[in-house]
Amino acid sequence: MTTNRLIIIFLLGIIGTGIFMRITPKADQSVPVVYLKHGSISESIQERGVFVPIEQQKIYSEISGQIERIPVQEGQLISRKQALLNVNKTDINYQISQVAYKWKSEMIESSHLSRQIKHKRALAKQHIISIEDLQSLNASLEKLNLSIEALSDEVIHLKHKRHLYNVVSPIEGAISSIFVNEGQMIETGTLLMEIKNPKKLKIEVLIQEYESHKIKVGQPVRIKSPIFPEEPLQGKVAMIVPSIAEKPGASGMKIEIMIEDDLSRFNVHPGNQVDLEIFLSHKDDCLYLPIGAVKKIKNNYFVSLKNGLQNKQVLVGLQDQNRIEILDGLDVNEGVVHVSTY
Repeated sequence: MTTNRLIIIFLLGIIGTGIFMRITPKADQSVPVVYLKHGSISESIQERGVFVPIEQQKIYSEISGQIERIPVQEGQLISRKQALLNVNKTDINYQISQVAYKWKSEMIESSHLSRQIKHKRALAKQHIISIEDLQSLNASLEKLNLSIEALSDEVIHLKHKRHLYNVVSPIEGAISSIFVNEGQMIETGTLLMEIKNPKKLKIEVLIQEYESHKIKVGQPVRIKSPIFPEEPLQGKVAMIVPSIAEKPGASGMKIEIMIEDDLSRFNVHPGNQVDLEIFLSHKDDCLYLPIGAVKKIKNNYFVSLKNGLQNKQVLVGLQDQNRIEILDGLDVNEGVVHVSTY
């Protein structure tokens, strides 16, 4: 009997405790509140770019003929004016020898005709021959001298052309691609090789269309990479290419970033990717809130106040990854509810 009473008392205690907890109001939980602060904001865009050579050159043939020798190979480092390819010179040497032989023959003929004219001039003064005969000889000599001059120019042109049969590099760099083989016949305009300078690099990055209007030449850029983890490099927007077509349906623009720091300290190669922060604008001594305390509804911005007012509209300015500038609509003594989403 005593045991049953104890069980009943225990159950009544549990029920009573539950009822008390239901009717007792919960303790007021504190809500995180933030206020306007003074500080600086740098608006920026986060993008990913890639190192590419500043100097790169495609080498095309300026003559036709048969490739005799290719003394370089893909991946090889080369210096400026180093020999890349030789084309067989048999034909050009034959052309030069033929024109030179004709030039020499006409020079001999011109010398002989000059002596003949000198002799005929003396005869003309003695009226032994007519003046017309002398004029005819002078005309022949003048025509011959014009031909000699043209042949001389042709020899110079052919010798200059013969230099083109020895293809040399216009820049320092590395052979990235060779498109021809020894023994191959080539025509004028044939693509022979491609050369890139891996020591002189820039960064290329694609900017999406909705952000492209913010980019301007000269904007500073912070460059980060695991290749140089301890110190970000500095750069600037150097060039803007209005449209991109690397991918079907892509829109926006490509920008080129020149690197202001010395890259020789790091093991950087074309194709290495980097993280970029492009600084669009900067403002000191502005009023701001944590960016998570402001919500955007369509094209308007709102905050929720500590006093319970929901969706009070505010006018915003610059914003970065953590802060958003408040231009109007909020006093410095008004607390704003800021519930972190992290």
